Amino acid sequence: MKPVVVITRFNLASRYRYRKLYSDVPEGYYLFLDEEYLEKRFAIFEKYTFPSFAAQTDMDFRWIVMFHKDTPDRFKERISGYEKKLPVFEPCFLGDDESENFLDEIKKTLAAYDETGVISARVDNDDMIHRTFVERIKKDAPDQGILSFASGLQYDTRTKKCMRYSYVNNHFMSYSSKTGGDDMNIYSFQHTDVDKATDARKAVIRTKIPMWVEIVSGTNCVNEIWNRPSKVFVPYAVKQEYPALELKWSTKPQWVLSTALALPAAFFRMFFDVISLIRLRF
Repeated sequence: MKPVVVITRFNLASRYRYRKLYSDVPEGYYLFLDEEYLEKRFAIFEKYTFPSFAAQTDMDFRWIVMFHKDTPDRFKERISGYEKKLPVFEPCFLGDDESENFLDEIKKTLAAYDETGVISARVDNDDMIHRTFVERIKKDAPDQGILSFASGLQYDTRTKKCMRYSYVNNHFMSYSSKTGGDDMNIYSFQHTDVDKATDARKAVIRTKIPMWVEIVSGTNCVNEIWNRPSKVFVPYAVKQEYPALELKWSTKPQWVLSTALALPAAFFRMFFDVISLIRLRF
């Protein structure tokens, strides 16, 4: 079985200037070193991301988290605390040039697996994974190519809304390679353009339980929650799978409404399936 290396970028230097976050920031100023901004990001990381890794059913993996080397000392102390609490957590501190070329750093790390091959996975610093995420990666990853768990959730920390979200080209994908640093890895391509950037050998797994949660908090560079009323109500079981989520509605009424909303869609799917069978028969 191939080893799994999960890679997370936290506050690396970047030349990209996201309008949403940089609208009032002077040119040349690193928002990602701003203590007020970092306080919010660390709070999200500690409430959602870190506990979801600590709860994994399979702890035989590496979690490499990349920070800027000039991260303020008080945050470095918190990072040291993560190392003590969770042995799989491996901080990596990079300077400006290294941040811009972080892919080279990833290749150096993965080069240790040239003989065995490796599964590299991506998780952002403000998102959650299901407790069986690593276990399922090992089980479902192809010999070479991409693994995508299509079923997930979006959760808004401000409104407490939680929505079902099915998205194949999500940012929780994994890449299984036959070698280490010389082969492709999960950061070798943009997740939104995965079919264009690779040979499209991809395993798509749709699970009943959402395998990931995209946290939307107002400090995201790009992500925003899609306000789709039909997707607001999530199954009752989700609360049990993700207890950290503070849902706006009580869970049992939410489950009832979710079921009621799902019935019409299920009926029409069944109707069209029957029509398709009739057409094939006659």
